[in-house]
Amino acid sequence: MIEQSLTTWLRALGATSVRPLFLQVDDAMPGITYTPVAERSSLGIDGTPDTQVSQIQIDVWALSYNDVKSLAQSVMDLNGFAGDFSGLHVGLVEAARNFEDFDAETRRYRVSIDLTIYS
Repeated sequence: MIEQSLTTWLRALGATSVRPLFLQVDDAMPGITYTPVAERSSLGIDGTPDTQVSQIQIDVWALSYNDVKSLAQSVMDLNGFAGDFSGLHVGLVEAARNFEDFDAETRRYRVSIDLTIYS
């Protein structure tokens, strides 16, 4: 459910291509890839699962530095969000920017962001 909600939301931000793990060479830009990194359930005081915690790496790709920075900022704006996340109720989203780079082979700029989603 989280991946479906995440994909819907990322497309709404203006990403032309949204895929898990990697983009194809001929995918339209700007694009976003997502990689589920970890998933766990927090336990309530009574020992029952209380909150699902998903950690996801988001990589924003574009052909220009300005385009990648703009779309990455849209992803970062999710930091602190709580509410309906494209059909999934979330208690909190935390976003942290990791790094920026340029892939000389594909001639694409990238910004990497970690999302932690509490649902």
